[in-house]
Amino acid sequence: MTQSSTRLVALLVVCVCEGHALAQTFASHKTSPQAMSLAFEGAPPQQNLPALRKKAAHGDVGAQSMLGVLYEYGYQIPKNYAQARYWLTKAAQQGDHAAQINLGMMYDQGWGVKADLVQAAIWYDKASASSQIDQSLVEAPPPVLIQQARLGEAAAQRKLADWYASQLLSNTTDSHQDYAKQAFSWYQKAAQQRDALAATELAGFYEVGLGTDRDDQQAVKYYQQAASQHEPRAIYQLGIRYATGKGVKQDIIYAEQLLIQAAQSGQVDLQIGLAQLYRDGEQGFKPNLQKARYWYQQAAKQGDSKAKEALDHLAIQSMP
Repeated sequence: MTQSSTRLVALLVVCVCEGHALAQTFASHKTSPQAMSLAFEGAPPQQNLPALRKKAAHGDVGAQSMLGVLYEYGYQIPKNYAQARYWLTKAAQQGDHAAQINLGMMYDQGWGVKADLVQAAIWYDKASASSQIDQSLVEAPPPVLIQQARLGEAAAQRKLADWYASQLLSNTTDSHQDYAKQAFSWYQKAAQQRDALAATELAGFYEVGLGTDRDDQQAVKYYQQAASQHEPRAIYQLGIRYATGKGVKQDIIYAEQLLIQAAQSGQVDLQIGLAQLYRDGEQGFKPNLQKARYWYQQAAKQGDSKAKEALDHLAIQSMP
């Protein structure tokens, strides 16, 4: 699957802070999930809270967006979803891209609100206008792909599924479910031919019940299938499941092995995801700033600016 299509599916198939390309990549071509701010993919820079609140109260859109993110993820201040939603909504309604993405995530995950994929898609769609999504994927007509897919070509089946998934952003009415079912169906056909990328996306659809009923056992099955073919994102997602005991027997040691294996693939977003797990001590992990720093460093070596910012933040935290 192309990176752009993975980002699109990610927007609706969010497996929270658990490594699905979802909303995390939307903001910066990344997909990694562990307590991750969509706007920053790592802790945002330290803020002067009194000044930030004053600016937000006086209508500064950037301050409103930043304050919402701080409340949403619990940076510097206690996590408060009601306050997060209040400030993000103010900023999002004024067109702030980061606020729209983070507000979409709240609806996507049911953070402080009733989970609502339609509302999530609406906010993601608003943000997409200024995103870096490959519009050729959305606009390309699928007739040729349909013909190839019906002939049983696994790659064509996956690409056709990608196309239907890309339409989910711009279709939030009755046709939304039709596109979701079509995407699910074609991912399933490709996965049954052992297409690893399709299997990874299919697992995500099962995980959140998109285009099908939610089914943890099927999600695990397809993550395992793709992981056996060395697909890094599937390995990462499987690691998260073993860390949380979701659909499998919890095994933190094995989970850590899988997550490290995924990060060793060199994919920056997976390295950052693992770093954040160590930094925040989430998903059953104990905080370990030394390991967090190591994986941020690996991502930073590849030029990732967010990893560099996270390292700077860790350095500030470590100061006496």
